[in-house]
Amino acid sequence: MKGVKKAAKLGIRWKLITYFALFVAVILVLLWLFQTVFLDSFYKAIKTRNAQACGDSIVSKINSPNLGDYINELARQNDVCVRVVNGEMRDLYSADISPDCLIHHYGTFQLFLIYNYTKENGGMRFETVPQTQYQSFYSSDFGGGQEIGLYPFSGGDLQMGQLTTGESAMESLIYSRIVKTEAGQEVLVLLNSTITPINPTVQTIQVQLALITIVALLLSLVLAVVLSQKISKPIIKTNNAAKELAQGNYEVSFEGGDYREIRELNSTLSYAASELSKVEALRKELIANISHDLRTPLTMIGGYSEMMRDIPGENTPENAQIILDETTRLTNLVNDMLNLSRLQSGTQTLTLTEFSLTQEIREILARYNSLTKRDGYHIVFDYKEDVTVEADQVRMSQVIYNLVNNAVSYTPADGRIVVSARRVVEHDRPRVRIAVADEGPGISEEDRKHIFDMFYNGSTGRRGGKSGDFKRGMGLGLSLCRSIVEVHGGTLDVRNVNPHGSEFSFTLAAVEAGDVVARSTEEARG
Repeated sequence: MKGVKKAAKLGIRWKLITYFALFVAVILVLLWLFQTVFLDSFYKAIKTRNAQACGDSIVSKINSPNLGDYINELARQNDVCVRVVNGEMRDLYSADISPDCLIHHYGTFQLFLIYNYTKENGGMRFETVPQTQYQSFYSSDFGGGQEIGLYPFSGGDLQMGQLTTGESAMESLIYSRIVKTEAGQEVLVLLNSTITPINPTVQTIQVQLALITIVALLLSLVLAVVLSQKISKPIIKTNNAAKELAQGNYEVSFEGGDYREIRELNSTLSYAASELSKVEALRKELIANISHDLRTPLTMIGGYSEMMRDIPGENTPENAQIILDETTRLTNLVNDMLNLSRLQSGTQTLTLTEFSLTQEIREILARYNSLTKRDGYHIVFDYKEDVTVEADQVRMSQVIYNLVNNAVSYTPADGRIVVSARRVVEHDRPRVRIAVADEGPGISEEDRKHIFDMFYNGSTGRRGGKSGDFKRGMGLGLSLCRSIVEVHGGTLDVRNVNPHGSEFSFTLAAVEAGDVVARSTEEARG
């Protein structure tokens, strides 16, 4: 566990250096093994495969009339000696390119022995023998005193003559194979390939490998340091910038890098920093706006309460009503914040019912007309027929009330406000379009982008320059309206109208009259 924790503390630079060093070390170890330990085995295996390939080529052309020329060319190209003898051990073809060739020293007796060994081995045989470890056979061994040939000594059970003097590390690879020709005659194919001692070569390679190892380790160390620094530098830089971002520095710069993945990471982090900066700015603005909107009614409540307590005669119904109004204002603000939060988080539960939207708008406008009658406002409800919708009646009433209140805030005292309800068809489905149009100053293009943001302060005020205190979108009204409309599957839009003024509109799913009658009939029957 401690080793794991220690490894986890290593930086990317040291990890890259360690991994690169281990990789180089493994490569050098394998190189040492293959070039020293296994070199002799590889060399003999290659010589064996070459001898067998030559033997197979001769066998494939054993019936060729040009076999002699082919054998001579094959022997020259592959540096092998070839001998092909018949059943009486007499030469049919021969290619002797080496003075140390053993098969060309063999007499009749030795050839018979090889023939028998080869036949016992299934018709093909390999044998590797030191070139000096062969014995001289004399006719005295078989009743005479004349030398009749040489045979390599392999430690068999045959009692042969004495060894020739002198030892050498050179070896001869003897390949023998019995082949039957088209004429039905058996012939013995012999190949002699010389295996040169590789000990001096191995020693030379070892010295070279030692030097190569030292140079490779030094170069790999330098290369590992350079590469690790090049790779880790942008990562470390990005990590340091991310730490600053985590500490609240949203102006930190995430520069691009030499690698695509790092550039993409920096781009993502730069976007995240930008969004976090916006969120932080919005948070600060939200806190400031909420504090302001909460402080104002609380100040008035506190001020009027102290006045009613400390000043004789100020405990009047009018002052009490002001306290009550500010309390209601404060309560409404808190409720709007809670409702907006629930709507945006998806935790607000809607109570969907079928109700007459036309009748609901008439009632809202009737209450509003009684409040604004003295100011000379003209609020008109434009509709052709009664429409029924399925929605949350309380929430939709809140939307219509806020839109009308917003229109009143921007319309001059003698202005006209039109609320309309029309049946429309969207995507082959019946819907109701509700619109509230005013005769205010209109909304600039910049303001339209942010008008539904919480506590956004627009740039236009009442026509006539009365006040800049009334700003479209001030508070939570329009933001709350948009959220309510969206949870009902609609979109709250705004546009300027000619010659001046603005129009807010949205659509709701309409309920056909036939559907209402049918459901009423079913309920009555039930």
